[in-house]
Amino acid sequence: MARRFALPEMDEPIGEWLDRRSRAFDRRQARRKAEAWLPIAIPEHRGRPFGVAFFGDMHADNPDCNIPLLRADLAAVASTAGMFGVHVGDGTDNWVGRLMSKFAESETTQKQARRLIQHILHKAGVDWLAWIGGNHDKWNEGLAILGLLAGDSFYLPFWEAKLELRCGREKFRVHVAHDFRGHSDWNITHGPLKAAYKGSVADLYVCGHKHDWGIQQFEIAGHGRVVHAARARGYKWADDYATEHGFQSASHGAGIVAIFDPREKNPARRIMLVPDIQHGCAILAALRGERPKRKR
Repeated sequence: MARRFALPEMDEPIGEWLDRRSRAFDRRQARRKAEAWLPIAIPEHRGRPFGVAFFGDMHADNPDCNIPLLRADLAAVASTAGMFGVHVGDGTDNWVGRLMSKFAESETTQKQARRLIQHILHKAGVDWLAWIGGNHDKWNEGLAILGLLAGDSFYLPFWEAKLELRCGREKFRVHVAHDFRGHSDWNITHGPLKAAYKGSVADLYVCGHKHDWGIQQFEIAGHGRVVHAARARGYKWADDYATEHGFQSASHGAGIVAIFDPREKNPARRIMLVPDIQHGCAILAALRGERPKRKR
């Protein structure tokens, strides 16, 4: 029987939908390709060494956050020429679910916590290269809120960042993650070590998350690669979970400084790791022949 009427199509035609989804896929792939090794230009400063301070999990609103140390480390980075900052994740507690009861143990409200992070991001004077989103950052729409606080001033990925630091013609590949897969009771840097052997090809692997610290330098024989691995302890100085499970608390390594020397051709001397941000800033200033700037 012949159709006696015609109505406009209510839904998007499949052909148009396929075209739109194809464009969206291409955009996502282009973004992922760009993030594979994100190029970040470092001012040459006549080829002198530069540094990156990798701040461990801050948990800045936690009652047991070592605020004096965090403030001193932020000030040291802000006052050292050629020093940049990267945070490995978990800026605040941002409790969710049954853990929200822990808010009752803190005098810091969620609003104050977000103001604190905004201050660290924009008012502490640190030249941030990247701020990694950790598991605590993801909860409660935290990454979206963090993105609004951060703006477009630095890179804000979830869980990991693959950075290619470019200083003139020299390049350093740095793989930063909130944590790498793999654990060993006998090797604190087992996760980044595993990533070096079985994952990405980088010069430096840095993570946090487990509130412990360690640094390691080794050569992958036969491949010509000298690799550096580090885990930053973070600034949460006490933890009920750790106490309950009998974990001992480390006293150093809240942040790790990596000093890069673009002039050095020996791969064993191109990167130096220092498990103390203020000490690392002092070493960088000495290597560059500069005095630290006045505190802001």
